[in-house]
Order: sequence, then structure tokens, then C-alpha cells
Amino acid sequence: MELSLKGKSAIVTGAGTFGAIGASFAEALAQAGASVFAAGINGAGADAVAADLSARGFTAVGCRVDISDPASVQAMVDMAVDRFGALDIIVNNAAVMAELSRVDIIDYPLDEWRRVFDVNLTGTMLCCTAAARHMKARGSGKIINIASGGAFELTTPYSISKLGVVSLTVLLANQLE
Repeated sequence: MELSLKGKSAIVTGAGTFGAIGASFAEALAQAGASVFAAGINGAGADAVAADLSARGFTAVGCRVDISDPASVQAMVDMAVDRFGALDIIVNNAAVMAELSRVDIIDYPLDEWRRVFDVNLTGTMLCCTAAARHMKARGSGKIINIASGGAFELTTPYSISKLGVVSLTVLLANQLE
């Protein structure tokens, strides 16, 4: 059975880099028939991913978003709803990881710690709540949070933040069912 998302709309965060997982999620959703809002901190990259999908006949729009900023997240959701008429799916994929320090926790820079949690956990929560408000009002929707196998290694602030995403997902599933 082939997945059909014809007539559905989706936001994918962290979709601003070709070849990265967010762009792959955006492409898969588009191939399944969804209209896709490719969002990322790299607005030009998100626009390029959307332009590539559009050039291949899919419906896609790019958007710059800073998921650690509540106003930016709300603007993203509002733009997607305005453009597509509704929001059916959000894939919360954006995260910071590769650029993080590789030092013991007792030496970890506090500003970097805060950035990891602002983006990876708080940003995911902001995207979930903004999307969920719209979805609850419509009576339907799907929230997909991307964690990581690394969440269970607990070797870095990244892994701790992603374990938080797992817990957040369980909480949302219980409260939004």
C-alpha cells in the first residue's frame, strides 16, 4: 500500500540543507502528495529546497524560521495555514548537533548548553504547541518529533536534549489524544 497525502499540508523544520534529513523528509512528504512548507534557520537554503521540489512538480514553499523564537514559530505556522489553508502535519526535525563542543560536562560552555536546549527541546515544544493549537481547532493533525538514538547514550548535552524530546512527545501524546 502506497502512502497518499494528497490534499494534506506539512511543515518540516530543519529543511534548509540539501542532502540533510529535513530536506529528505520534505521530499518524501511531497512525493506522497502533501504540500510542503520547508522551514529552516537558513532561509535561503529552505527556499532552495522548496524551489527544487517545485521545479519537479511538487507544491512547496520555503521559509526562514528560528524555532527558538516563539514569534518566528507562530509566524511559520500562520504562513503555512495561510498558504495551504490548513496544517495537517508538522515534522519537528530542526536541531543543533554537529557544531557543538566536545568537552566534559563540567567544562561545557553555558551559552552553548542554553542554545542546545533552546533549539532542540524548547524549539520543538514551541513548534508542537503552535501547530497543536491549529490542529485541535480543526479536529485533526499529526505531530512528528524527531529524537535520536543518541538520546539514550547520555554522553552530551545534545543527547540530554533529545531525551527531553522523547519525554515531551510522550507528554503531548497523553494530553492531545
